[in-house]
Amino acid sequence: MSYLLGYNPGTQQWGYPRRGGAQLSGTIIVHTAECAADNVGEDTSAEGCARIIANRADYGSYHRLVDSDSIIDMLPWEYEAWQDSETNNWAVGISAALRTSDWAVMPADRRDRVYRNLAACAADFVRYMAGKGIQVPLRRISGAEARARVPGFCAHGDSGIARSDPGANFDWALFFAYTQAALDGSLSYASESITPLEDELSAGDVAAIIDAVQKMHDVTRDHIPGAVLNKQVPHKDPITGLDDGQTTSLATMAGFFDFQAVQTRLASQSPAVIAAEIDAAGLAAQVRDELVKLLAGK
Repeated sequence: MSYLLGYNPGTQQWGYPRRGGAQLSGTIIVHTAECAADNVGEDTSAEGCARIIANRADYGSYHRLVDSDSIIDMLPWEYEAWQDSETNNWAVGISAALRTSDWAVMPADRRDRVYRNLAACAADFVRYMAGKGIQVPLRRISGAEARARVPGFCAHGDSGIARSDPGANFDWALFFAYTQAALDGSLSYASESITPLEDELSAGDVAAIIDAVQKMHDVTRDHIPGAVLNKQVPHKDPITGLDDGQTTSLATMAGFFDFQAVQTRLASQSPAVIAAEIDAAGLAAQVRDELVKLLAGK
C-alpha cells in the first residue's frame, strides 16, 4: 500500500478522485523536499521526511520520495497530491529528500544514487502514462507548459509560486540519461524500494476489501431511494474545505463501490488501482455519512 494511504495521522495529504474530474496529463513536477540530506551511514532522509509529511498539520505531499537508498511510494499516480498548487489536479510530483544546496556538496556516490532513484520513479510514470496512450517526452518543460497540461518534466521552481527547487545545481541531463536507461532496462540503482503491493496483499486482505465494498453496494442498491442518489451535492475543495463550484451526485460517489467492478479490478489491474480499492472502506464511510445527512434532511 502507498505510504500515505496506510499512515497519515495528520492533515490528509491527498485527494481521490482528482478534483473537477481532472485526468493525468503526463505532466511531472520535480522537487526537492528541503529536508537536510543524511550523508553519513545509513541514509534515512526519505523515511524521516515521509513521517513529517504524514504527520504535518498543513498541506504538502508527493507521489514518490527518494533518497540515496530508498524509493517511497507515497501515493498512487492516480491520486491527487498537494505537491504544486498550480498543477495538482493533473500532474504528479517526485521529490528528492534533500535541500537544493545539497546537490553541490553531498558525496558524489550518494548524489548519483539519488539521481538513479529519481530516474526510476520517472521511468515508472512514463511507462504508466504510455499504458494510458500518453507519451511523456524526456524533456524539461516550462511552468507555462506545465500549467497548460503539456506532458513533460517541470521544475517546481518554474511552476510553483515562490519556489526554487530542485535548484540551479540539479543536473537535468544526467537525470534524463538515467531515466532513459531505466526505460531501456539498463539502469542499476541501490534502493530499498517498497515491496510490490501484490506481495503485500494476502487472500484475507482481498476478501476484506471485497466484503467492505459489497456491503456498501448492498446498502446503496437496496435501501437508498433513487431520488436521493441522484441529488446533486457540492463538491468541496479538499484543501480549503470550501465549495469549489463543482457538483456531483451520490450515485456517482457510490458507483465507486460497485462490487462486480471492484472484483474485476482486483483480479486484473495494477497495484495502483488495488491501492485505490484498499481505501474503499474509508471512502465508503464518507459516502455513508453523506447519505445519512441527506436522508435526515428529507
